[in-house]
Amino acid sequence: LPEQGYHEEPNHANYEEPPQLEPENPQQAVQQAEASSDVDFSQLDKDYILHGLAKLYRKKMLPLELASRYGHFHSSPLSDSDFEAPPMVLLLGQYSVGKTSFIKYLLGRDFPGI
Repeated sequence: LPEQGYHEEPNHANYEEPPQLEPENPQQAVQQAEASSDVDFSQLDKDYILHGLAKLYRKKMLPLELASRYGHFHSSPLSDSDFEAPPMVLLLGQYSVGKTSFIKYLLGRDFPGI
């Protein structure tokens, strides 16, 4: 499916590969990461992470999906827009079960449109 652009690399002019760090004791590094409960994930660059996920998908998963014709019986391969789009949440429920009240509770206030 190269004609659909699934193998094209995105243009990230300012993107730099992270240095590959090899810990002296990988098992100890994993244990320290698991034990640390005060990790500040807000400092991570989401664009950098999403670019890495997209690159990993194109390199490892997409060839498997294409070889197995996964898109013919389930869902088509992911595109760049699948990684760049903001997340969405779908809230389903019967009439008058509290969907709007739940959203107000999560937001802590009223929201536009009600």
